[in-house]
Order: sequence, then structure tokens, then C-alpha cells
Amino acid sequence: MSGRTQASLDSAPADADIAICYHGHNSAYTNDGNTVKDADVFGGLRWADCNGIGIDCFWMSGGGKLGENIFQYWGDDGPDNLAFVKRNDNCEYHPDDKIIYCHN
Repeated sequence: MSGRTQASLDSAPADADIAICYHGHNSAYTNDGNTVKDADVFGGLRWADCNGIGIDCFWMSGGGKLGENIFQYWGDDGPDNLAFVKRNDNCEYHPDDKIIYCHN
């Protein structure tokens, strides 16, 4: 899954902070949660097949109007469900809260 995550970051704009791939219920692929999906802070959302498992991959940034963005998930964060590649230190992974928080 990490190869798909790196590919998402490689195809993202230069100001993207992180690329994330996740298998399961999440705020990127649904309208649940607080992920800001404005074009300047979120993009590249696509479904990918990873060894027979469907994953959602995308990039996001903490900039934009609000200055922050949050990816939420409601399932397991094991290595076969969650992968991310950070371009900088603007994003923080909080596994106990099941979020990745990005800020300016």
C-alpha cells in the first residue's frame, strides 16, 4: 500500500502536505467527518485495488481558508488499512483519536 501512497504524493501539487491511503469508512470518501475538500487543500481522491483490497487514496494540506484539515477514519489503522507519506511536519497522526490533523 505504501507504493500507492507515494504515487499519490508524487502526483500532488507541491504544497500538498501528506498523501493518505485508507481501507474502510473514512472522511475523505464520504461526507462524514470534518475533512475540508476544497480544491486548494484536497485532491486526487481515487479508489485503488491493493492486492484485492479496495483503498481510497488522496492528498491533503492544512492550508486554505481554515488553516487546518482533518482526516478521520472509523475502523482499524493496521498496516493493511492505513498508510501515509508526509512531505513536511505540518501533519500529525493521532491514532488514539483516529485522525490525521494538518495545519499551516
